[in-house]
Amino acid sequence: MENYFLRLISTGATTSYTRISSQLESQPPIHRCPVPFTWSTKPSVLSQEKKLLLIGQVTALSGVPIRTIRYYESLGLLNSLGRTEGGFRLFSSDVLMRLSFIKRAQSLGLSLQEIGEILQVYDGGKPACDEIQHKLKDKISEIDRQIEQLLTLRGELRGLLSGWDSLTTKPEDTICPIIQKE
Repeated sequence: MENYFLRLISTGATTSYTRISSQLESQPPIHRCPVPFTWSTKPSVLSQEKKLLLIGQVTALSGVPIRTIRYYESLGLLNSLGRTEGGFRLFSSDVLMRLSFIKRAQSLGLSLQEIGEILQVYDGGKPACDEIQHKLKDKISEIDRQIEQLLTLRGELRGLLSGWDSLTTKPEDTICPIIQKE
């Protein structure tokens, strides 16, 4: 399968993405998809336009699969800015920061629902750190409960194993009476 890559071609107020075969680079473009936005080459500032990325570029830069990006968008964790005439999703470069946050929050044990709640606070214009602190404290409490449950289970398993008597005949009414007695 041929490798393809994207090349930007500026045409005044509009920018077109052109797909070019790396093996046929000297040939004319084989697919042109005009994108209805202005490309800013100036440094990104809030008052200036931000660089727009296709979903494939977001994947390449973040390492997050396209399918996952679409899933996050369906949950409201990410927002595309629209689509190209060819139907490809467009994202602002801010999506990379959000994806990085989502992945880090997941690695700390937060669920996508919890991450969504944090992002709602952030998107509402408020600092999200207090919300994050509250959720991390809740996570520590949850971990402490799980540790207690695991220690209890470990004690029960040790008790079963310490008095283990191997059976010489197959019981009729139970599979293993040692673990089925209450």
